[in-house]
Amino acid sequence: MPAPSRCRHGLRYPLGHAASHPGVNRLWLNGLWSQRDNFLSVPTDCPQRDERLGWMGDAQVFFRTATCNMDVAAFFTKWLIDVEDAQTPEGIFPDIAPRLREDINWVGLGNLGGAAGWADAGIVIPYTFWRVYGDLRLVERHWGAMVRWLDWIERHNPNGLRLNQLANNYGDWLCIPSDTSFGTHSPMKNLLATAYWADDAAKMSRLARALGKDTEAARFEAMFEKVRDAFRREWVCPDGRMAVETQTAYLLALAFDLLPTDLRIAAAEHLVANIRHLGWHLSTGFVGISHLNPILTLTGHADVAYKLLLQESYPSWLFPVIQGATTIWERWDSWTIAGGFHKDGMNSFNHYSLGSVGEWLFRHVAGIELDEQEPGYRRFLLRPYLGTGLDHAGADYETLHGTIRSHWRRNGEFVTWTVTIPPNTSARVCIPSQPGTELDTAGLPLLGRDGIFALTEASAGTYTFISRYTPSA
Repeated sequence: MPAPSRCRHGLRYPLGHAASHPGVNRLWLNGLWSQRDNFLSVPTDCPQRDERLGWMGDAQVFFRTATCNMDVAAFFTKWLIDVEDAQTPEGIFPDIAPRLREDINWVGLGNLGGAAGWADAGIVIPYTFWRVYGDLRLVERHWGAMVRWLDWIERHNPNGLRLNQLANNYGDWLCIPSDTSFGTHSPMKNLLATAYWADDAAKMSRLARALGKDTEAARFEAMFEKVRDAFRREWVCPDGRMAVETQTAYLLALAFDLLPTDLRIAAAEHLVANIRHLGWHLSTGFVGISHLNPILTLTGHADVAYKLLLQESYPSWLFPVIQGATTIWERWDSWTIAGGFHKDGMNSFNHYSLGSVGEWLFRHVAGIELDEQEPGYRRFLLRPYLGTGLDHAGADYETLHGTIRSHWRRNGEFVTWTVTIPPNTSARVCIPSQPGTELDTAGLPLLGRDGIFALTEASAGTYTFISRYTPSA
């Protein structure tokens, strides 16, 4: 009998992430291992059960984390050809790419496409690809398919609410409490679908500007405004509450810029109140999870994001780690020490979607972030958000221009932070520091402050900053 052999991809690793908490390091490794196991030819949902399909929703929510873990440019360039090949003549992007054979009816799903959050990967991934890699060629190749998709949505939803032609309509899959029904409607599913339509239109407008397609940019901007206004009328209350009181409802409204400016702070407070009411636990499903900690951090609640990161009881990122997980599971409680296997047969032990917190570890804990105006890391942001529970953290990230490094350590109230900026690049450097305290800027001029950050600019080189900063508990 021949000896078993290991099958793996040939993707390069852009170095990695490390932190002082062993559970956080294990969490990151679990996401990396699930990515390794699933990124073979297509981004499958799971490698171990009789499925192994290129689910678009899973790939979409994890894509930004995937770019932090590995160089996935060639891999997704290939897969997006599969995605366009699977698009229908009417313009419907699939839920799964490559598309299943017509004679296969996978658990009753058939070959339908167009589910919100899944089919929208046909817009989200090309847009994020451009932002990360600074390369518009992939967008140019698939532009016609992307336009056909939005035209199809608009034809079937002329009033700006995406309520029609949602096919399997999975919603915020495996949210808590869970709704695993196919093809049904609910206020939350309708909200999610409309939010994604608005975000698709906003992304297409930005891409059209980058491609010099000003007429199309204006058309998609007007589409975004129409859908955003319909979203506000249907689901945004005057006090900043969402008519659907779920964490994901708040997250999508905040992440996709669907709220009036004067309600963003209130909406973020309502989100935090929801998390507090649940004992500092998350309740998002596959769709909401990737937005959770980034949105909390960017709305001034990094302390809550750290509480969720370090939460050890169910449901949480560290709960499976404590149960012994070495990959990301499909469910938070796929297996427990106390109760054994989850009662549901749909129970994968290698399913990367819930590991999309990895991007937050890179972008907001280590602090290596894209510049809003310039894609591809030629210019970027260095801005770590420190939190209680971690004494040190950092990441090294290999870009097309060289390796970016960001590593910080807390010792009491003092923070030592060392960064490396590659040749021919520059960065806006945001140093965590208490206003009015002593600050060593490594000889760089202090340009002002933005909340907890002292601001400076840096070109290529290695710098060490020393500041005083005590994060909120």
